Order: sequence, then structure tokens, then C-alpha cells
Amino acid sequence: IINTNSNNNRDIINIINTNNVIGSENRKRVDKCSLLLGLLLGSWPLIEQLRAIFNRAPMTLHPLRLLRYYRFDKLSVSSPQPRPLSMRLLSDDSVSLAIRAHLLPFCGGPFTLRWIRNLWQSMYADPITIIEGGAEAGSCSLWMAAMLAPSVKKLRVVSVE
Repeated sequence: IINTNSNNNRDIINIINTNNVIGSENRKRVDKCSLLLGLLLGSWPLIEQLRAIFNRAPMTLHPLRLLRYYRFDKLSVSSPQPRPLSMRLLSDDSVSLAIRAHLLPFCGGPFTLRWIRNLWQSMYADPITIIEGGAEAGSCSLWMAAMLAPSVKKLRVVSVE
């Protein structure tokens, strides 16, 4: 019923008047409400610009948060602390939105999490190649690399979508 692409706030008042919802005594209140409604339903270039800037900025994720989130946080104190990882995400992808919202890599397979945690805690140092199938945004591959980078001499992570 309401044309949200229109910048003319009179459209809202005309729709209300044709439906006989208000009388003439309430017209001033409707004018104020229609202006507010027009602002809320209209386009906000500043908000869109801020959203675009936020979407382009790299996200910083802390690897140990994922283990704590899934309660795999019985961590060895002697293990070297993995450094935070930084990644760029797509602006409107559902996986990217989930990573932004939770500040966690999109990685939740219990087997993978335990395996990487155990390698990290044992300070596994031999060369290793990890292949991830269905990598989505690649955040799980980056997480694995961040967890193992402090101790592994030669690490190769391959992500396949």
C-alpha cells in the first residue's frame, strides 16, 4: 500500500485519508507521524555507506574463542597461544553474516575441532597438509592454520568449495 521508494510523505497521508481512518481533528498528529514514518521507510545513504565500510573492513577472530564456544576449552597452559587471524568477508553472504555476528569462524564439526585442539596442545611439529572440503568462507581453514602455526614447521591448508 505504501510506496517506500517515494520521497513524498503525502502518499502516506492520502492513503490514511482515503480509508477514513482519521478525522480532521487528528490531521496535525498524522502529519508528524507520517513524516517520521517516511524517514524510517526511506533510503538512508549515510547508513548504507556505513554498512558498506563495515562490510569491507577485515574481521579479526581469536582462535581460542571457538574452542571455548564449543566447550573444548580444557586447554594446556604450555601450548603456544595462537595469534588472532584476520579475514575479509563477503557483504551479503549468510556465512559471512554469521561470522560477523558471532565473531567466530564458521567451523563446528566436533571431530575437526578436537583433532586440531589435540594437535595444538601436543605442539605437533611435523609437516602436515590439511584439506577442507566445503570451505564456505574459508574461516575454518584459517582457524586451523592459526591454531597450528606456532608449532608446525611446515603447514599447508587447502580449502575446496
